[in-house]
Amino acid sequence: ERSLGLRWPLSWPERFNRRRRGRPGSRRAIGNRPGRRLLARRLLGYRVVFLTDVRLPFHLVSRVGGGNGRVPVANGPVPVVIEGLSHSYGSGPVLDGIGLEVAPGEHLSLLGPSGCGKTTLLRAIAGLERPERGVIRLGSAEVTGPGAWIPPERRRVGMVFQDWALFPHMTVTANVSYGLHRNGHGDERGQRVAEALAMVGLSGMEDRMPATLSGGERQRVALARALAPRPQVLLLDEPFSSLDTALRVEIRTDMHRLLVKLGITSVFVTHDQEAAFVVGDRVAVMTEGRIVQVDTPHGLYARPAGRWVAQFVGEGSLLPGQAAGGVAATPIGPVPVTGAEEGPVDVLVRPEDLAMAPGGAGVVELIEFYGHDAMVFVAFDGGTLKVRTGPDPGVGRGQRVGVEFSAARARAFPVSPVS
Repeated sequence: ERSLGLRWPLSWPERFNRRRRGRPGSRRAIGNRPGRRLLARRLLGYRVVFLTDVRLPFHLVSRVGGGNGRVPVANGPVPVVIEGLSHSYGSGPVLDGIGLEVAPGEHLSLLGPSGCGKTTLLRAIAGLERPERGVIRLGSAEVTGPGAWIPPERRRVGMVFQDWALFPHMTVTANVSYGLHRNGHGDERGQRVAEALAMVGLSGMEDRMPATLSGGERQRVALARALAPRPQVLLLDEPFSSLDTALRVEIRTDMHRLLVKLGITSVFVTHDQEAAFVVGDRVAVMTEGRIVQVDTPHGLYARPAGRWVAQFVGEGSLLPGQAAGGVAATPIGPVPVTGAEEGPVDVLVRPEDLAMAPGGAGVVELIEFYGHDAMVFVAFDGGTLKVRTGPDPGVGRGQRVGVEFSAARARAFPVSPVS
């Protein structure tokens, strides 16, 4: 706000009068500075946020208050610690007592359905939201807490937004250099821009405009802008959602390789389970403002903490059964189980845990071919089971087959009696 010469907030009459007189704070006065007319027309009445000293586009401004202090420079990766974080927007809690710790240099995926609070949590870490309760620490600095608040521009955090948030009227170089201190680096700015563009494979495109770039190239520019200030924590909000499938896989792999090479602590928000498993060293699953499980990708898939996680993460079916002595009697036969003592249970069977045999009570309904394997949908009286096979499933639509459990054990969840 100092750089724009504005005093916040301005009343509507004051804004109108200042526009007419051309005083500091008017559209005309702000527009006299190069490159600020577009922002000024949309930012009157708001406080401009500088995330790692980036003036964000108009749709990413924040109304959080100011604060003192700055996250100190660390010699290596820093942890992110969140304790009892809660926030709401009036209708109900968006974050409900979140507790989470990201180890130094760890890549954590935040996975959950739309509206579960993933992006709000990411914005709270960045400082774009000021939560009602809770503590956030970046390294040794408490950036959010009772009586503590460090504004986003001083947190040493980089952020890649879902729609990339590039300035359309600026070149690639100008977009990337906007993530640097205007007064702190001097001649180093050009070197940092060149290094950031080289890291994301965009050397030679310094003078291109965003409109002339492909979706993948624009995503790389946004990543370079976040990395240029050398942040200690990198936050990524659905960075691949606007890309087509083939490009999404390519960019995801390149970004994963780069994050591992840099060793930077990162938090990656997504609703794409495949992306969460590929990028994350660990995955935190969220629903209704709460984190319900944090584990490695394999642990989350093989040992879901509850029925909801089992159905949300990966493909699988829940079979009704009766457990006794570590074995559940199910519609497809006896299944060795873990996670339940005795009585009625729901047994989680993954497609790769099942095998087919000719003849039986099931009928092949559909076959989906993926190249490296195939998925066969087998219809029974009680529903449909998915069976993963090799590239050649060896069956055809309408064929009668039997299905049996072929893995060592399955996860079982007790069924609560209906009162």
